Amino acid sequence: WEHLRRQHPGPRRRQHPGPRRRQHPGPRRRPYPDAATPPVVAEPCGLYTLSQRVESGGRLRAFAGDRDAPYVAGFVVRPMWEDLEPTAGAFDFSSVVDALERVHANGQRLTLQILGTEPDHVIAEADETWRWHDTNPRHTGPCTVAPGCLRSLPWDGPSLDRQEALIAALADAPVDTPAGPVRLADHPALDQVLLPLVGWGRIRELGVEVEDWPGYTRARLRDATLAVVRMHHRHFPALVHQVQLFRVSDDGTDGLWQDLARSIVDGLAADGSPAPIFLMENLVHANDGALDTYRPGPTMAAEPLVFAADQGAFVGFQMLTSWARPFPGQEAAVAGGSPAAAIDWARATFGARYFEIYPPDVDAAEAGDGEWATLRAELVAAARPLCP
Repeated sequence: WEHLRRQHPGPRRRQHPGPRRRQHPGPRRRPYPDAATPPVVAEPCGLYTLSQRVESGGRLRAFAGDRDAPYVAGFVVRPMWEDLEPTAGAFDFSSVVDALERVHANGQRLTLQILGTEPDHVIAEADETWRWHDTNPRHTGPCTVAPGCLRSLPWDGPSLDRQEALIAALADAPVDTPAGPVRLADHPALDQVLLPLVGWGRIRELGVEVEDWPGYTRARLRDATLAVVRMHHRHFPALVHQVQLFRVSDDGTDGLWQDLARSIVDGLAADGSPAPIFLMENLVHANDGALDTYRPGPTMAAEPLVFAADQGAFVGFQMLTSWARPFPGQEAAVAGGSPAAAIDWARATFGARYFEIYPPDVDAAEAGDGEWATLRAELVAAARPLCP
């Protein structure tokens, strides 16, 4: 990262002591139903850096972005489904295995997030599909060009079978450790997994209204979503699973996202599986010299996280962007702000203990130049209470 300074003229960041008071009493986790005996798992916690792709010849070769800093607990690797299965039944987990071995050697932990749409070879076998146009200006690929690309519907049987084959092979992939090879699913440094929901990846309406899907009913989507999460747990039974949860609606009310979150939490509890962690990727803090601005708000955009935590789930955040090197168009969202202040606020407001941060902010903190001179100390202080 050659340039650590922000590329916008916004106000200088002032050192922020963190929120002065608890803005929200914080969710109270309700116990699992008496009939369930969930495994004892630690709440996901700590500051994890987000990966960047290293490509050669148009193919993923490795992940960069892990940082061996004392306040960094782990690393998030983010392959696409097609990276791991470029052709039907031909799997390549080398990039994930390499990252897992690397972070384990550093005493850190790894979160695995499989992103992206269903590969072409999965769509070719699908019985039920829909067309998606991705209008995110930061994205590239055939789905971003009108009229978009075909995707499986969330309940498509052949696509669910193909995903289970991928996940089964991934779980069984051998990984070397000092004590000898182990299955990837059993590796001691593997902390969490985010496995995509077939057809839409996450609980979020981006370029789609779910009620417009052919054959849609709420019960069908709810049952398919829980079935997919349970399928993921069959192959990674001991891990906490991430689910990205945002407001979604099928009738003009807010009932759908509550229904889906409650179904996942209660279904896993009934199975005796670990509680999930629901995640949002939009945490920011800005300061104009007089006023602190934090997002997402607990009574608006982030209400799903408050609700999910009240149902017994864990919650966490990914940063919307880097403060030291913001994405184009996101400069104002973090102007004058600090990732450390955002972490302090989200911990106090939501009870969140797990955060994903972009590597340029760690690089800026370690360099300690100019406006970032105090950032390292701030991140150390913000990370300290995350894993008590």
